[in-house]
Amino acid sequence: MYGVPESTLRDRTRGNVALDCTMGPARLFNLEEEKRLADHIIHMGNIGYGYPVTEVLRVAAGYAKSLGKTIAKDQLSKPWFYSFLKKHEELKL
Repeated sequence: MYGVPESTLRDRTRGNVALDCTMGPARLFNLEEEKRLADHIIHMGNIGYGYPVTEVLRVAAGYAKSLGKTIAKDQLSKPWFYSFLKKHEELKL
């Protein structure tokens, strides 16, 4: 009815895959951490220092490290940045 492959349903019902699993890589920041990062970027823009894309990536990497998170090689990239922008519509380029 919904086009879900039979193998997917079978894996879920047999417990081979957790019911609450998500697609794609794990999120680097939780919602609260992302909100704090977005608030920081907005604050800096309000005082006259708007970050370019590369600086947002550098600040986000530093923030992640300060939280004790490990960052994969490509985890903070331009695709991550544009995804971050979509989730935080209050941010502008």
